[in-house]
Amino acid sequence: MGLLGRVWRFRFAEAAETLLTSLSVPSSGMAFRRITVDPAQMGGVPCIRGLRVTVSWVLGQLAAGRTVDQLLEDYPYLEPDHVTAVLEFAAAIVNEREVPMARLA
Repeated sequence: MGLLGRVWRFRFAEAAETLLTSLSVPSSGMAFRRITVDPAQMGGVPCIRGLRVTVSWVLGQLAAGRTVDQLLEDYPYLEPDHVTAVLEFAAAIVNEREVPMARLA
């Protein structure tokens, strides 16, 4: 990956972390405790806490027609609350008008 790609990934990871800490789920008022962004894990892509399972992977599986029950059966380390957290996170992300970007020093 070139320098531009690394800078973009770094900026995305910082922006996602800022977003995670500032957003709360409107329906429950809770912050996203089950979704994390760690530049050292999966390149800073939002993941389910404690797992190397990305938000986008879960969304892709659901978009491809898999049901929540199928995911839970095929991947026993997933919990129903994980899938709910992924959907709440995705809904909040697409609702955002601006994504805060950190400035590189």
